[in-house]
Amino acid sequence: MKPGTPRKLETKIAAEKATMLLAICSVLSLPCVVIGIGINHPAGFFPMVGLGEFLIFMCLTPINSTVVWITPYEVSPLALAISVLSNHLLGDAISPIIIGEILDYTNRNWRTTFVLMAFWLIWPILLWIPAWSYARSQLRQAEAVGRSKIGLG
Repeated sequence: MKPGTPRKLETKIAAEKATMLLAICSVLSLPCVVIGIGINHPAGFFPMVGLGEFLIFMCLTPINSTVVWITPYEVSPLALAISVLSNHLLGDAISPIIIGEILDYTNRNWRTTFVLMAFWLIWPILLWIPAWSYARSQLRQAEAVGRSKIGLG
């Protein structure tokens, strides 16, 4: 094995754990934000939406870590840079424009705009749950191969 090359089983274990965290945080963030939108008092709105936002931001580290784990050592800095750039292009760079357009379309109705934006959180759920399932299946396969190589399976 070359220096810096991650071990296959350890990488699969880490990727499965990361996608599990991503799936759980994605599933929990949507109800927090939706419930927060429905609360008409700042004492309820800010903690719920803040918790939802916290759960969304918890996804950044597992994404970046997984990118580094699954790419060859020589290109992992480039892969991480592309990942971060993609997150910004699809996230904070374009979102003010989209929110502004929706606000204009809804005649400055913030609640409707916020509800429509909250439904964007369905995408991570639809993507991370299958990714977690795939990572689990890859981990099971790698564990089975490992057991068969040492005569346990």
